[in-house]
Amino acid sequence: MMTNRNIIFDDSAIQDAVAHARMCYPFEACGAVINDRFVPFENQARDRENNFLINDRSFDQAYRAGQVQAVIHSHNDHPHASQADQEQQQAMDIPFGIINLRNNSVLNVVFWGDGIPREPLCGRQFFYGVWDCFSLVRDFIRERWGLITPNPTREYGWWHKGVKVFEPFLEGGLPFKPVPLDKIQPDDILFYGLYGSPILNHCGVLMESGLILHHFESHLSRELPPAYQRQYLYRAYRLDVGVDVSTMPGWERKGE
Repeated sequence: MMTNRNIIFDDSAIQDAVAHARMCYPFEACGAVINDRFVPFENQARDRENNFLINDRSFDQAYRAGQVQAVIHSHNDHPHASQADQEQQQAMDIPFGIINLRNNSVLNVVFWGDGIPREPLCGRQFFYGVWDCFSLVRDFIRERWGLITPNPTREYGWWHKGVKVFEPFLEGGLPFKPVPLDKIQPDDILFYGLYGSPILNHCGVLMESGLILHHFESHLSRELPPAYQRQYLYRAYRLDVGVDVSTMPGWERKGE
């Protein structure tokens, strides 16, 4: 059962959440870690196989009191954090967890949110919306410069639907400066249109080693030679780390 290496909750709370998810299968289970204990709640969504909804006064009271440490729900063989999951997590500003089941067996238990200890840059599992290429770049920026970037929510396979996620993020007056591809240097952020996509759909980082830090689906994050997928490299950006981010929505300098 794959889960985060460092969890801020008691292991018994996670085991109770897993037991509840298996009991509710094939419907999505939902609950919350409140005061270090897992508390199950009824899923009141109309489509309980694909969505969850907690509509409970005791949950609302605990959330307003700052006692909810995480919201946890299950997926039925869907190893992604949906765009709705990402939006809810960011709106509530507390950790979220997903228990992913297949035939009622646990495949993954993952937690995310800026309050969760980060996974190592190399060797992390892939779970879209939690541990993917942009999450890797975002964590690199935080570790390298102490900057917390916005985290645009993204639907799986957004580029197939003509949706742009990276372009507005890069072109919105943020501290990213375009760099010619023949002038890139370590710490530059690279953006790709994999498999000929005209829309940017992947990113990585040029490391001091000369290798590029990547996280591809179904693979562990790792450093790879720069020639790998080079034909799909479209853009490079350099972060202006000295810029004042205090007035930039979604940006934060760690310690401020």
